[in-house]
Amino acid sequence: MLILGKVKKAKNPYRVVVASYAIAILIGTLLLAMPFSNKDGEWHLGINSIFLAANAISVTGLDPISGGMGNLLAPFGFVVTLILAQIGGLGIMTISSFVIFLISNHLSANVENLAMQDIGESHGEILKMLITKAVKFTLISEGIGTILLTILFYNSDANLSLDSSAFHGLFFSVMAFCNAGISLYPNSIGDFISSPAIQLVFILLATTGGIGFIVISELTSKYFFSKKHTYKDKLSLHTKTIIITTIAIIITATLLILLLEYNGKAFSDAGIRTWYQKLLSSLFHVSQSRNAGFSTIPTSSLTNASIILTMCVMFIGAAPGSTAGGIKVTSLAIMIATIRSQINNRKETVLFERTINSTVVRDTFIIFYLYIASLIIGTFCLAITEQHNSLHQLRDILFEVLSALTTTGLSTGITPHLTGWSKLCIVVCMFIGRLGPITIVMLLAKRNQQYLNRFPEEHISVG
Repeated sequence: MLILGKVKKAKNPYRVVVASYAIAILIGTLLLAMPFSNKDGEWHLGINSIFLAANAISVTGLDPISGGMGNLLAPFGFVVTLILAQIGGLGIMTISSFVIFLISNHLSANVENLAMQDIGESHGEILKMLITKAVKFTLISEGIGTILLTILFYNSDANLSLDSSAFHGLFFSVMAFCNAGISLYPNSIGDFISSPAIQLVFILLATTGGIGFIVISELTSKYFFSKKHTYKDKLSLHTKTIIITTIAIIITATLLILLLEYNGKAFSDAGIRTWYQKLLSSLFHVSQSRNAGFSTIPTSSLTNASIILTMCVMFIGAAPGSTAGGIKVTSLAIMIATIRSQINNRKETVLFERTINSTVVRDTFIIFYLYIASLIIGTFCLAITEQHNSLHQLRDILFEVLSALTTTGLSTGITPHLTGWSKLCIVVCMFIGRLGPITIVMLLAKRNQQYLNRFPEEHISVG
């Protein structure tokens, strides 16, 4: 609230957004470092506390503790992690704007601008409705998920008490919907691989959280809860693109993973034998690779081809305005449409018989290039800090950096064994991934500076 109180003085709204997440990580670090957050009752103010706080706020899911977070954190520490992930999933500005809107029923222009950066909507009136719906839908979805998972955990082979099952249900429901991927177990949810129902709930929560609040708002307004639904209530280009692209990616990647790993080591190591178990595990892996980060099969056991496919899915991510990272499925659709238009010698980008604004196309490719640049720089830095560890191959390092940048949280198992400097690099990658590389660039940009002079044009060869 103190930060939002100073918004009027902020010339660059991106600075406020970046500062808000940085302060949230700092507060989370202090809370997680305190004695009552740790099993041994001692202070743990160090790189692991910073990592865990950034991990939760960025809803990533990487585990820097050998043997899992459960070896370090006490129940209070997991509660702090849960709260941080909820804040990170919804977005600090979204939550703050919701509180302000409840109190005053009004958002100032500057606060609206900040919330726009956080939730991905550019229209003020729609934004107010969207913020309210986002918070309500999140709480409802997580509430339903908590009830279902509590029942399933209580009746699982883990022999959990009702209290423990309820906490498991709440914790995993929030982590799945927020695409955080943080687990109470060192092997993610591998202990529940024999429960198809638990896996399906995780898939539904992660997919719902990753589809975006804008899409959810449109679907609930026009189709599910509208009494005046007519044929004219067609889906917007934004929603149509997200739904079709998401379905195409999930189906294609699931079938490819199933074929690549059908007789492979990953399924056998996880004890998966039947074809329908392999199909469900493939679907679960793809749905979580899009951003949630939970796993039932060991990522390190996947073939190189499956690792590359997983990295492609991670890089794309889910929908804009969601709890997910990556370049987003809309960016992929626009890039493909742009390339197709260029091949067909069309000057404008056309998607589903609609022309895409040239500024949107430009921003799409800028986001793509910035993610590539961030990935190369992050991998380069980690290759330097891990050069004395021969066990960490380039594949593992590249996968780790991409997982942090896309806030996915999957790992080949090297996270706990990284050096302090490497973990700091991963923290920076997670921070950039949660905000988006373009936010960091806009933080440094001179937004009010305009260039009126035009230089002579000259030809240069490419390709």
